[in-house]
Amino acid sequence: MSRSLCAPVISILLAVSSCFHARPAVAQEKPLRAARSVHLWYEAPPAVLFYNEITVDKSYPGTYFCVCGFKHGYFGIQELIKPDEKVVIFSVWDPGKQNNPNEVDPNERVKVLHAGDGVRVSRFGNEGTGGKSLFPYQWRVGERYRFLVKARVEGERTNYAAYFYLNESQEWKHLVTFQTITGGDYLQGYYSFVEDFWRNGTSATKDRKARYGNGWAQTVEGPWIALTDATFTADRTPTLNIDAGREGNDFFLTTGGEVQNRTPLRSKIKRLPEGLALPDATVKVAVKRKPTDKQWHHHDTRTLAGLLDFNPAANPPLDQYGGLIGAKSDATGFFHAKKIGNRWWLIDPLGHRFLHIGVCSVAPGKSSMDREAVRERFTGDGDWTRRTNELLHGHGFNGAGAWSSTDLLRACDKPVVYTQTWSFMGAFGRARKLVWQEPGHLGYAGKCIPVFHPAFEAFCDEYARQLAAARSDPYLLGHFSDNELPLSGDMLDLSLALDANHPDLRHGYEAARAWLTQRRGAAAGRKDITDADRAAFLEYACERYFRITTQAIRRHDPNHLCLGPRLYGGSLRRPEVLRAAGRHLDVVAINYYGAWTPDPKLMAMWARESGRPFLITEWYAKGMDSGLPNNSGAGWTVPTQKDRGAFYQNFTLALLESPDCVGWHWFKYRDNNPLDLSTDPSNRDSNKGIVNWQFEPYPPLLQAMKDLNANAYRLVEHFAARSHPPAAIDR
Repeated sequence: MSRSLCAPVISILLAVSSCFHARPAVAQEKPLRAARSVHLWYEAPPAVLFYNEITVDKSYPGTYFCVCGFKHGYFGIQELIKPDEKVVIFSVWDPGKQNNPNEVDPNERVKVLHAGDGVRVSRFGNEGTGGKSLFPYQWRVGERYRFLVKARVEGERTNYAAYFYLNESQEWKHLVTFQTITGGDYLQGYYSFVEDFWRNGTSATKDRKARYGNGWAQTVEGPWIALTDATFTADRTPTLNIDAGREGNDFFLTTGGEVQNRTPLRSKIKRLPEGLALPDATVKVAVKRKPTDKQWHHHDTRTLAGLLDFNPAANPPLDQYGGLIGAKSDATGFFHAKKIGNRWWLIDPLGHRFLHIGVCSVAPGKSSMDREAVRERFTGDGDWTRRTNELLHGHGFNGAGAWSSTDLLRACDKPVVYTQTWSFMGAFGRARKLVWQEPGHLGYAGKCIPVFHPAFEAFCDEYARQLAAARSDPYLLGHFSDNELPLSGDMLDLSLALDANHPDLRHGYEAARAWLTQRRGAAAGRKDITDADRAAFLEYACERYFRITTQAIRRHDPNHLCLGPRLYGGSLRRPEVLRAAGRHLDVVAINYYGAWTPDPKLMAMWARESGRPFLITEWYAKGMDSGLPNNSGAGWTVPTQKDRGAFYQNFTLALLESPDCVGWHWFKYRDNNPLDLSTDPSNRDSNKGIVNWQFEPYPPLLQAMKDLNANAYRLVEHFAARSHPPAAIDR
């Protein structure tokens, strides 16, 4: 390795000595060839992450501005000697004190585990040996840059990953991961420096200055430590044109040229802690709303690997339901919802905190083609039950969502926690010929649910009698009352347009007319309706629906959660719907489409208006590598199963960040059978499943799901810690 890329090795070793034995510099007797190297040493315990920022105020060719230096390597930016040539550099040393890289046993050399696009990786020597990486990058004077080093210990070796934040695209670039023999060291011995590596005489006459700030280290135990204390040192070059100190809330280092020294060597410099806003790394995923769209759009996508301040590991021990063994709440023998601190949880029958992580439509199917596929793959329904439960549990799922074969799923030693899907309004409308099948849900006459029909309440009570069969089952989470009802903002207008002479529609018209008269007077007509009127009537109608259905459910099954009609579409943005739901439901079920990343403001509105937690009960993406045309359904279209896995992680990470989300259900277990036209139009030809329609799993998707699910409870804790400002190191 050339001096221009590794000169600080000797300087750093000398600096360690200067911390204890520094003497005042004397005036030089002959011209210097290089500016004096200057350093900042930060105080923090061993860490898994080292984050720091730099702004270069003055530079000159042949200068290295190290930002994140540590015991086994260093990371920073350089202005090289050639005009306009600048790089980001990260280097890690081999063990030992040798200078010839060829003398190092191949088994003891630094290993390259990852090299990013455009990153040049090679060996170096002469001042220690090891691995170096160079990323050509035209960094600019006066601009802030962010650096992050991540350490992972594997026995006697440590993996050091270097990340550089690209301001232009606002994303982290994973430059390289080196592995070296450390004896099990994490990050330690933190420093920054400014060094002149040209050493041609002229370079000694040029000023260099850099500011360092907002540095942090995440300790091995987990807490973040602000790097608020630094010690100023320098090499033994006999000159006094060096300085360090605090400028604003940054440390600064300056050397060479006309610099005047004001801060003595070995001085302790302090700054104030700042907030750590560490951006997560993202990947780009190509996305279409429909496969027939002409262009792919590339969406920023977070994955588990992109959480640079999180080290994945298996969840802590779980109980038989999938709840987190540890702190206990009231054990009622059934599931209930409880807010603990500022976060909502489901509490399982044993009193443990629980997230419902499920898959919809876990069923072998009923058509002749379905039964033939089962016979080809399984020895019978019992074999399907056993292997499907193993598939779900083996990939971190603990639940089954809507439209699952609950009787089959329960017939095993370790069942998943399930839900039941009912159709209170749908069955009532079907009995009166007021509904028909539309893609994904039922359509209703006049686009209005017949909630004001005088027979609806008695019907619901009779319909709910069947719920009593499972009232004692601890593995039942709760009940969906319907699916995707048309709770539209113009329900008042639509109700006033209903046929006043129709025996089953006139009740909706009469209720709307009476409501408007009471609110606005007998003379008020449709042209007088305001948006405030529309919102108030929608809340009035929803209130009636939620009251009647939940009372019927609780009358026949008082033990399980009322989850509602799986709200969707425009109703998700209507506070009045959420307010009415919250007065009656235990948890608000949400079918959430049209968002690549869940909107935190929207999720906060759901919880604020309802006063209840929410459960995401449908969402998915379809892969074009499945061989299916993917024309049906509301989910996103992506190129591959790996992209589906990235979407799963991106979506669920945002859900776990919300303190009001208590779980999610991926839609769905099995792909659509393109030959089966007996299903509703939204489920005919698309890749929605974790298995294809012949029950063959999709490994890339399932691996991404498993990785995320296995860390779900730890991620809740991780995001909660992020929401509280880390403290500065205690002196």
